[in-house]
Amino acid sequence: MKEKIKILGMKDMTSFEIADVKKLADKYYPKIARALRDNDFTLTIHVKKADTTGNRARYHVKARVQSTKAGILGTKLKVEEWDIARAMHKVLKNLKNEARHKMKSEGKAKKLLFWRW
Repeated sequence: MKEKIKILGMKDMTSFEIADVKKLADKYYPKIARALRDNDFTLTIHVKKADTTGNRARYHVKARVQSTKAGILGTKLKVEEWDIARAMHKVLKNLKNEARHKMKSEGKAKKLLFWRW
């Protein structure tokens, strides 16, 4: 499972922050797989540490899923937070919901927008 999760931009983060990111990515991977109904996908997470003031730093987190079934999901999912765990939870939960919505509406027929007289 670890080879299917790519985490980018962790070079200027502490070991505690890296551990949090990896733990949450491993936690959400099976949930996203269940929502996609597909086990063959790649989860890419890009974490950027910015605006360091004292002991605090602002984190920018982006997440994306590339799947054979659903294509590419989450290209516009971006979260900015002061807490890395909260930012990861938000972006991965949004990605899971987007995957669930994509798979739910995939098999349905399109609704007619206009009635014919």
